[in-house]
Amino acid sequence: MFVKVPVVVYGTMKTGEPVNLKGKVRLRRVNDVTGATPDQLRWHISETALKPSPGG
Repeated sequence: MFVKVPVVVYGTMKTGEPVNLKGKVRLRRVNDVTGATPDQLRWHISETALKPSPGG
């Protein structure tokens, strides 16, 4: 089971430079499979496709 979510990331580097990224993040989890561990049942990031955003 997975979902792709659009995201925008704003932040500041340790150097003080601003960071501005946007793209999609893929979240994944197993779908209530018998014997699945609690960690497998949680949503987690499995893939990112973030790129610098204009103006960032």
